[in-house]
Amino acid sequence: MFIISTYPLNSAEIWFNHWYVITDCQLYREQFMAAIFDGLLYDYSEKEIHSLFKFEKPLDGEYIYCQITSCNKLQFYTSPTGNQTIYYYYKNDTLIITDDLPMLLKNIRPKICDMNKEAVKDFYALSYPIGEETFINNIYRFPQGQAMTFEVNNNTLDFKKCFHIKLEPSAIKTTNEIIDEMEQLFLNSIKVCLNHYGENKKYCIALSNGLDSRLVAYYFHKYAANLFAYFFGEQHSAEGNHAAMIANIIDIPLFYGDEYSDFYRMIHEYAIQRPFSNVEWSKYRVAKKNIPEYDIILSGYMGNHLYGGWEYSSSNKEKDNDELSEELLKKFIRVDNISMQEKLRLIERIKKLLNQNNENILSRKWEFYFRSAIAYERDCEFFQDVNNKKHFSLFCNINLIRHSFTYKTADYQFRRLYMEYLKQKTPMIHPSRVPAIQVINSHKPLEKWVCGNEGFLKIFCNEKELIEFIAYDVCEANINIRELIEKVRSGSATRNNLHILFQFLTIAELINNYF
Repeated sequence: MFIISTYPLNSAEIWFNHWYVITDCQLYREQFMAAIFDGLLYDYSEKEIHSLFKFEKPLDGEYIYCQITSCNKLQFYTSPTGNQTIYYYYKNDTLIITDDLPMLLKNIRPKICDMNKEAVKDFYALSYPIGEETFINNIYRFPQGQAMTFEVNNNTLDFKKCFHIKLEPSAIKTTNEIIDEMEQLFLNSIKVCLNHYGENKKYCIALSNGLDSRLVAYYFHKYAANLFAYFFGEQHSAEGNHAAMIANIIDIPLFYGDEYSDFYRMIHEYAIQRPFSNVEWSKYRVAKKNIPEYDIILSGYMGNHLYGGWEYSSSNKEKDNDELSEELLKKFIRVDNISMQEKLRLIERIKKLLNQNNENILSRKWEFYFRSAIAYERDCEFFQDVNNKKHFSLFCNINLIRHSFTYKTADYQFRRLYMEYLKQKTPMIHPSRVPAIQVINSHKPLEKWVCGNEGFLKIFCNEKELIEFIAYDVCEANINIRELIEKVRSGSATRNNLHILFQFLTIAELINNYF
């Protein structure tokens, strides 16, 4: 945790006349002139950044860099290759930067009046808050590769965000040219992981029977010395059989998880460790209980978004932010029966974020995706799991994300291009050989695991009063919580019903654990 205040703190180390710093992590303190980022950090390679800041030793992977200048400026920069979510608390005279969110919350002790109702409403409607906001006022996410500057004026920290992205569509290329680029990007992403964690570590790949996780397994088997897989679905299913076929083709051991209907036992612990993350994601922890020890967990997280899920290329015609905000809301809204007033609120929230970038539509769409959807999903996904191990995804790499945004091809939409990539580069795992239907989407296990389950019913019933407060008083939702819980009891709840209940339960757990 890194704490700065313009007022004295106990046991603090004085760096400048009015800077008081407490730190339990290594900071790189260098004596040289301040560098002006101008928000273009994404245009630097990792090597160029090291050269720019004259690091005494090379850095690779997760880090946060701090520079304090002689003119009362404090500059922060996070690694573009890191996976761990960094948070910062900023309020007038105090700045706290940390990756230990539970410790931060225990120190600031938020109250109900500190709840960020706008972000909670976003979460209900879109499944994530818009921008870097979190569910508590004055706490923000600090996304990878981002920079920010603070100035001290009259004992007040003035925030100046250096975050401005400019993307240009790539030139029209042939299919083979784009496929070769993709392969190089995949290999570079693997290199980042192996350089950071080591080739001889024991890697565990989470197989879902989707395209992305099998691609990760295929590549890491070529470059990592010790690799095995686990299937995070039901063993005795078509998807489980297909995952076993893939593991056999790649020649890696495959293990199966526990009974998923018991993942309600994981919810409370997960909510304590990941206070802002959707508690539904705790279901992935069950699969890891009965597998061998490992050092790093691997997944194909975000591959489906990059290669077909978000359809960036479908609307790159230039348009103003009013039109773009409406388009993004229409695409990403996740609940029905939202009032016109709420839709207008969401449009204004999206537009406010887009207005921070006056570049082309590609750049503005990047602002929204990268600072909202991608950032929140990373927050849920990249936790230290039940075995306290780190998580790495081949696809969670800025260069890969940018490539998916900026490509241009006359012949293919990107999903078709992705299939062509697999056909050319990895034919043994192509879906024409082994069907690739992800278990989470096809088998619909969530309804099966939760509906009629006394463990989940007990949780929803015990938290019913608080869930109703969040639904009605905070989100002003036009739904009947009692009816949703009864649907869980009767076994008629849909997946969307369950998503909504888990979202409200996420905020309820946050309040119970930290308010």
